[in-house]
Amino acid sequence: MKKALSIVWVLLILTVLGCAQQEMEKTMVRSPSEVFITKIIERLEFSETLLGEMALAADAAATRIVNGGKIYVMDDETIFRTGEEEQKFMPGGGFQYPMHEDWGGFVAEACDRAGGLRHIQPVPLKGELTDKDVVMVGTLDLHADDQYEQLSDYKAKGALVIVFGSMNAKVSSLADHFISNGLEEGIVPVMDIGGSELIGPTAGIANVINKWVFTAEYVAAVTRQGEMPSLWQSMFVPGAAERNEKIGEILFHKDMRIMPIEEGILGRQYITNVKEYLVNIKAKELDKFRDAGVLMANTVAGGNKIVAGIIGHFMTSQRRMPGFPTELFTIIENEYGIDQLKKGNVGKDDVWFHIGYSMYPERELKYAREAGAKSVCVFTPGPTDIGEGLPVQADLSLVDIYIDPYWKHGDAVVEVPDYDTKILPPSGVVQSTCYWMIIGETLAKMSK
Repeated sequence: MKKALSIVWVLLILTVLGCAQQEMEKTMVRSPSEVFITKIIERLEFSETLLGEMALAADAAATRIVNGGKIYVMDDETIFRTGEEEQKFMPGGGFQYPMHEDWGGFVAEACDRAGGLRHIQPVPLKGELTDKDVVMVGTLDLHADDQYEQLSDYKAKGALVIVFGSMNAKVSSLADHFISNGLEEGIVPVMDIGGSELIGPTAGIANVINKWVFTAEYVAAVTRQGEMPSLWQSMFVPGAAERNEKIGEILFHKDMRIMPIEEGILGRQYITNVKEYLVNIKAKELDKFRDAGVLMANTVAGGNKIVAGIIGHFMTSQRRMPGFPTELFTIIENEYGIDQLKKGNVGKDDVWFHIGYSMYPERELKYAREAGAKSVCVFTPGPTDIGEGLPVQADLSLVDIYIDPYWKHGDAVVEVPDYDTKILPPSGVVQSTCYWMIIGETLAKMSK
């Protein structure tokens, strides 16, 4: 009898302790950076539930492209482009990648992208589409009526329309295939920094995740049609310039025999790898985001400035998102070398905030140190200059706060058997996530 009562008491105590722990967890306030990265990890997990739907859309797209169609991309940030948007060319080992500063994030991340499709381009300005063509559409409901009107015209021309966004988005009704981000309409900010509104848009990153997972399934679908689409290799990989130039205007590799790939395999590879990077960041780097927020907030409070050197296709569009603190930074985008620091007039007690690529910015870090500035950096170690090269051993003591993004030199995570390079980049998803995490921590500290 006493033994039975003892067991009951133990069970009661464990139950009470369990309830207390649950209540404590509910009341614990997570940092803005933890909230943001948790939401992005959830979007990756949600994307995995869509692999079957993506495979159906990919099969439909592959059938059209293999039979002479073209694949295009659009978003509701890019619908007002005039064809005169600013364009920079990034030299790298003899090959130049165009960087269009006014493209929307979904478009910029898809086009001329390391690990991405060679033959995808923005929808032509005059919308010259046919019933053979495919349009991948990203929507954040930023210009819902205008995008609906433009997309209706593409539908009338018979183009296959694949929409990426919220099920509540206005243009979702026009989709032949719809790829949900699992969110409400809009940009879906999630970080509470003590103001009247949340900041930190997650929907754009969610759409880009789905775009890359769909691209993985599209590649597989094309192999099942007996072809292999051409994809770029990162310009930082040795031999990439010669390899990419040989591709030229080729849509499909005629000199390769790629066996048909079953649905779900490539898409799951992308999700698994990118999730691993973000889980590592959440587990091992969160304190550094908080430290970066304190440093940047104190810098501004002390009357000094933050010069943001931002590299990447998707990154440019972030400053156009509602809630982005344009007054917080002096932003220098898609420039390498010490010129960006000179342009930003980096000086004593300033901060050089660098969201970079697969390059070790040794000269820039030394310049900042000599100028008396601090540095906050997120980059993958690579060569010390833009272009082809092997990673060098980075002297991270030159960085005041270094945040490891965990993705590796080469910026590609999906392996197609017998293809000459890995494909599909994690950097846009990971680096933009880190960008907003640091912004959230900085603004939260400033609000206090």
